Amino acid sequence: MARRLIIHCLPPDAPGDALQRRYFDPCVPARRRMALSDPLHALRTRYPETTPLPGPLVRLVSGPAPFRYFDGADDTAVYVLVLGDPAEMFLRGARRVLEAGIEDGRRVAGPGFQPRPGDDLDATALRLLEADWARRTRLNPLTRLCAGAPLAAAEAEGSAGAEALLRAAEANLARTNLLVGFEGALDGFARYLSGVFGWTPPAHAVEPSSAKARRPGPLQDAVRPETLAAVREATRVDAALLQAARQAEPLEV
Repeated sequence: MARRLIIHCLPPDAPGDALQRRYFDPCVPARRRMALSDPLHALRTRYPETTPLPGPLVRLVSGPAPFRYFDGADDTAVYVLVLGDPAEMFLRGARRVLEAGIEDGRRVAGPGFQPRPGDDLDATALRLLEADWARRTRLNPLTRLCAGAPLAAAEAEGSAGAEALLRAAEANLARTNLLVGFEGALDGFARYLSGVFGWTPPAHAVEPSSAKARRPGPLQDAVRPETLAAVREATRVDAALLQAARQAEPLEV
């Protein structure tokens, strides 16, 4: 059977992190995995012709790859994307910036963001909402990747641009080479993927039970209601995609 390249579309602090660590990494040997570590991948819609393609041994590519990233290079590639609550995802990133401290926090947050002594999760989240690079990479990244748009593209112009991006993402949900799972239901998704890829289903839980039961996530309880409202407003496009995907492919949690 010919190799079929698997692309795990994985933006920062996404719910797919657990799938990567507890499913893909144990199933695919390190020599057959490739990470898209160059930040320039986040600016592109197609894998660059000037960059060497994954070698013949590589089975899994993970990183900020939009849907159809390998069109023209490997047209048999299948894409995997895990959706989750976008507000929780954004706050997860804010917590990671906060926990990194002053020096490393700048690297985690990206260009243009300067952590400040004394900031808490609430303040960090609000300041990330105002930082250009953070907005470009951390607001509605799942919709961008699902639509085939670069992760770090400039924000769409107004509501019409956001609506067009969402419509493109919703249309791609029906593509047979885009496999979508949900945070809170990763065990069932892993079993499904194993059937698709011809792998033995995992004998261990892919997702901690606490993640399945989280309604809402604890980070949403750790910020002021007005801050949570601002985050939810900023991530409303990803929230709409999540709702559309659940209606299209309901999975047991």
